Amino acid sequence: MLYTAIVLYLIFLVYIFDIKDMQKHYKFHTRFVLFVFVLLLGLRYRMAPDTVAYMTDFKSIPTLFNLTTNNFTFSRYQPFWIILTSFCKLFDSFVLVQIICALIVNSGVFYFFKNTSAKFFTCILFYYVINFFYFNMEIMRESLAVSFFLVSVVKYNNKKYWQVFLFMFIAFMFHQFAAFLFVIPFFLSSLVSENVKKIMGVAFLVFVLMLDDPVTFISNYLSSSFSAQLSLYELVEVDKMKITGYIYALLRILPIIIILLSYRNKSLPYVKLDKKIMVNLLLMYIIIVVIRTFSIPFLERFANYFIMYAIVAIVGWSYDLISKFTHKIFHFQAIVVVAFVSFLFYNLPLLKVDPIFNAPLYKRYYPYYSIFSELRDPDREWIIRKEAKE
Repeated sequence: MLYTAIVLYLIFLVYIFDIKDMQKHYKFHTRFVLFVFVLLLGLRYRMAPDTVAYMTDFKSIPTLFNLTTNNFTFSRYQPFWIILTSFCKLFDSFVLVQIICALIVNSGVFYFFKNTSAKFFTCILFYYVINFFYFNMEIMRESLAVSFFLVSVVKYNNKKYWQVFLFMFIAFMFHQFAAFLFVIPFFLSSLVSENVKKIMGVAFLVFVLMLDDPVTFISNYLSSSFSAQLSLYELVEVDKMKITGYIYALLRILPIIIILLSYRNKSLPYVKLDKKIMVNLLLMYIIIVVIRTFSIPFLERFANYFIMYAIVAIVGWSYDLISKFTHKIFHFQAIVVVAFVSFLFYNLPLLKVDPIFNAPLYKRYYPYYSIFSELRDPDREWIIRKEAKE
């Protein structure tokens, strides 16, 4: 019921501010939604296995002033995460970790949508129904890196280049896989021909798809810690993809392909980000999904850095289509339908009863329990134990 109430509130805001173009109380509702998100996430209790894993690790983390070089040298975590959690350990409060992470991640997402889309609350609605729970309850460290990357791209769009690398550096200091972000300015730069970028992208795609064992090949050129992480993701995520899996992957990128083809000679609708920057980032998203589907399953983690650009593009495209093919009185209903279809597309897999856990995957996030009740869902606890998170 709590999740549904938030959805209804966001739908109301979409109608008021994105459909009716009202401005009164806009800032208040923006801040209030952020407050609701932070409160929901900060006060959660044992929601999703990754959160519980961090809760368990938190017990053995020293306080900020007791950190030694060994805590950084021999940890699998990046320095800024260690500093953040050790600071919260001063108050012996993992709730504080959750609150700070929720505030940073969602502030970054809000800042990004404000600066890249003319339909802010619609983007927030899509974000909420597509990947809000995964970002904020599962990949807590990586979502911090993603949020700083989103900010860095806005800075790049505003030609504040030193800030670009600053925020990318912060992203890397939270999650080591964010190291790949430092090559992205090369693909965004106007100094490099668009044809050269496309040729390099296609060449890289073909090269990776031709490798017999891409994980081993990549691991040979990385540090031992990176290799260990890749091997772990490979063991966890590799499965035999059925034809439905390939269709699902195609449907993920099909709208993006249609958008890129439809607007190749005109500006992207309701998108504030420079078109060349947006197009290059969307192409990266497509390439990552294709490689993930046919060759390297763990590359799904890198798609997390680009999904927000897909949301901005799809929201703008939806409004453009609706304005052409529906009467104005039906614009609101049409947007709600698109959001609902997006919700079903991304969340129907969670209804599947996993044979390993013998429980539906949505149990990772539902029902919601707070620190005030400290209730535990039996199915979720079973998933946590089977994933060896505790």
